[in-house]
Amino acid sequence: LIGFGILAVLVLVLYFGLGDNNTNTVRNLIEQENISSNVSKMINVGIFSTLVLLGIALVAMILGELRNAIK
Repeated sequence: LIGFGILAVLVLVLYFGLGDNNTNTVRNLIEQENISSNVSKMINVGIFSTLVLLGIALVAMILGELRNAIK
């Protein structure tokens, strides 16, 4: 349950913290495919939250290996 809470907070922080920083190519695709701005923002939030969680997992893995090497 704590993990779901942390994930929810991460998604909310990213949703309200990310701006509209789409490139011209992405804007053209959004207009072409008729995607709303909220859907586009949720896609960005999903990508960034995945990258943040990947970084946390890598750091935890490295710290775990260092801890095992010291023991």
